[in-house]
Amino acid sequence: DLGITYLNLGFWYARTGGTCSTTLPFNGTCTIEILFKAALAPRGVPHTGTLTVNSSAGSASTALIGYADWGETVPDVLSHSFTTDNQSERFNFTNAGASTLTMNTIEVLPVPNDSFIIYDRTCNANTVLGVGDTCFIEMKYVGSGGTSGNITINYTSSGRARNPVTVTFIKP
Repeated sequence: DLGITYLNLGFWYARTGGTCSTTLPFNGTCTIEILFKAALAPRGVPHTGTLTVNSSAGSASTALIGYADWGETVPDVLSHSFTTDNQSERFNFTNAGASTLTMNTIEVLPVPNDSFIIYDRTCNANTVLGVGDTCFIEMKYVGSGGTSGNITINYTSSGRARNPVTVTFIKP
């Protein structure tokens, strides 16, 4: 019998199953199922790891490489300062990822907000953006005096919730 004593994968990978246990009979085989944690990984760069199995007979290793392949909404600006009364500003949101994304909710805060209104938009709840597609939300300052607010978009891609995107705006 072969005694398996240690399994090392690295940060981006997790063992999710397989048939290997702590021993393997002579001439036996087993499998190790590994998950690449794409939901946590930055997109567009390789994420490497090593599968190393230490046993009573020695060590065996193989390289692991994964690429995150998910949709990612990217605003054209992260913040904006309104400089005049009755001013409007368009905020574009582009799917810069590698798969389709769905906008689940779009919140304009604070609520109620009597200083900023959504003046025009193509981004809505349930908007689906293909790779490279863009939608926009145009905010208009209709208040007086200094105030601030933000737009937060919650979205999913590849069946998983992604980190929300927030654009902040102020009127000094």
